[in-house]
Amino acid sequence: RSVFQSMVAVNKIGRKKRISEKKVKKEDVEGNDGSSTVNTGDAHKCLKYSLSSSFTCERHLFLKADASNENALLIGNVPSYLDLDVVKGFLSEFVKTSIDGVFPLRSNATGNRFDAGQLTIRVVFSSRLGVEQALAKAESVGSFVAEKYGPFDDTTTIQAQMAAYQSRIADADSLMKEVEEYMSAHDEEAAAANRAARKRRKVADEDGWITVTKGSRTSAPESKKMREDEPLNYQDEKRKQKKVDVAFYNFQIKESKMRHLNELRSKFEEDKKRVAMAKAARKFRP
Repeated sequence: RSVFQSMVAVNKIGRKKRISEKKVKKEDVEGNDGSSTVNTGDAHKCLKYSLSSSFTCERHLFLKADASNENALLIGNVPSYLDLDVVKGFLSEFVKTSIDGVFPLRSNATGNRFDAGQLTIRVVFSSRLGVEQALAKAESVGSFVAEKYGPFDDTTTIQAQMAAYQSRIADADSLMKEVEEYMSAHDEEAAAANRAARKRRKVADEDGWITVTKGSRTSAPESKKMREDEPLNYQDEKRKQKKVDVAFYNFQIKESKMRHLNELRSKFEEDKKRVAMAKAARKFRP
């Protein structure tokens, strides 16, 4: 019997608690003067809208009172491509209180970017009455069409990807212009480097030495060396083919050999003198 009595008591307490909660909710909805009010502390409302006549799918904005400012309203699930003036136009249709400003708060995109993802914005009214009116009428109005209140980017994902791909492809004229600019800049850099290298070849270092590189070597035509006592027409006469008599007798062969030996001896002596003169005239040139 005691267990049964305790269960009955618990049921009575629960029933009284539910009745009291209903009274509290009714007091929140109806004010003292009979006017309709809303408990803005935890109320979440949905505002229906569509983008345009081409995109008629029903979308929703989530409305909630801002706990940090009694005159402000938080609106979530706002697409980044939807202009803030469009949201302001939605609210102006059924809220008579003036709006002081619309400000973006955060985004669910990477890096909290406001140009991507879904945004949460704050709408500040001139008084608390604007927040109450927005929450009270949000679900009973609509659906609004966004294109009537301001511009928005209606580019679909596939269209955006196609446009991004096309933008990466350069036409032939711009590509040729870019190549010519690059080559001209490269030629100017190469010419400047060559000029600087030529200047460095002529400048001596601290010790007075000049570095000789492969590029600094200059080729000049080889000059002909002549003896002082040699006539000018000697080389021309030397080029002419001399007529050689064929020796017929033995003494002629012997004489021709002797002449050849004498010529070799004289040529050797001349070469020896020339080498001695060159050694005497040699100078050290680093």
